[in-house]
Amino acid sequence: MVIVGVTLTGGVGYLLYQEVFSPDSKTAYFNRAVDRIKKDGRCLAALGEGRHITAYGEETFNKWRRARPIAYVFSP
Repeated sequence: MVIVGVTLTGGVGYLLYQEVFSPDSKTAYFNRAVDRIKKDGRCLAALGEGRHITAYGEETFNKWRRARPIAYVFSP
């Protein structure tokens, strides 16, 4: 039973790292893109001051407002 618990905890930790904390995760790419937009002069001219720009994931019809998937395309 202890081995199963440790294995499941390790699996959850691994998935959490891969999806949120890894430098190659969708979240990291999304945050880097938002930071670039907030620093780009052309975007600032069109959207306004950088600290007032907010970014959310793709629109869904989910009842949980913040539970939005991040749409991305990565081609190295």
